[in-house]
Amino acid sequence: GVGLESMQGYVKQYLVIGRKLPTESEPEPTLYRIRLFAKNHVLAKSKFWYQMKRQFKVRKCQGEIVNVSQVFEKKAGVVKNYGMVIRYNSRTTPVNMYREYRDVTLNGAISQMYMDMSGKHRALQENIQIIKTSVVPKSELRRKEPILYSRNSIKFPKVKPTKRAPTRGLKTLFKADRPTLI
Repeated sequence: GVGLESMQGYVKQYLVIGRKLPTESEPEPTLYRIRLFAKNHVLAKSKFWYQMKRQFKVRKCQGEIVNVSQVFEKKAGVVKNYGMVIRYNSRTTPVNMYREYRDVTLNGAISQMYMDMSGKHRALQENIQIIKTSVVPKSELRRKEPILYSRNSIKFPKVKPTKRAPTRGLKTLFKADRPTLI
């Protein structure tokens, strides 16, 4: 199999709606809706309260979550280019960054970004904040790797597997001719 689900880097997209608790002075407080990427709804709620505390000065004990819903993509079978503006805390300072990925879903592109950032910049998933995501047309791509794979003329070789000897007795160390792989 693929191993433990908790060890996979795949994330889901959630819309979390919450507000400050109603009081006598403010019986209908403002509802806040935040789009988040998390492995499950529990972590999505936790990220929601982190953002609420930073942006609107509302802590978990001062507010309530009205709704948590998972967002699914409509056209998940089409490869698209995704651009995202992120902010992550390096060891010394916060860094703003723009990155581009190709994937069939936004969740897959975000998962790629988390893996990429952990490998290239040693950034932990909890230290990365996604500011903005968008679908980028082919003509507006900026990064080298998505441009390479978005060309119409791209071709991949069809590699034929090499034949192995059926038994150990028929195996030889040297062959008379070189195998053709393509």
